Amino acid sequence: MKVINTSGKRKTAIARATFREGKGRVRINSVPLEVYSNEIIRMKISEAIALAPGAIDNVDVDIEVSGGGVMGQAEAVRTALGRGILGCGRCAAAGQHGQHHSDHHKKCQN
Repeated sequence: MKVINTSGKRKTAIARATFREGKGRVRINSVPLEVYSNEIIRMKISEAIALAPGAIDNVDVDIEVSGGGVMGQAEAVRTALGRGILGCGRCAAAGQHGQHHSDHHKKCQN
């Protein structure tokens, strides 16, 4: 797997995520998701992961977030995570069939 960089924005909060091969760890500003902030914030961020079970089992995600308030940051992180999960899935599906991303994406839309 190659490294995938994504970003997410919400109001003035900006999150930048880096996806690379690993063991399924998610870190936000170097803090593991399991101990990040409070439970409501963790649940909002984890929503992207819950919608695609197993999508990041072999991927480590490092996210840097800044600006805005706590909820804006959580939603920016969730957006960056979701975009990265879609990117990882598209790469894997395209790789399995020997297709280029855009070719595979066109087939998915038809």
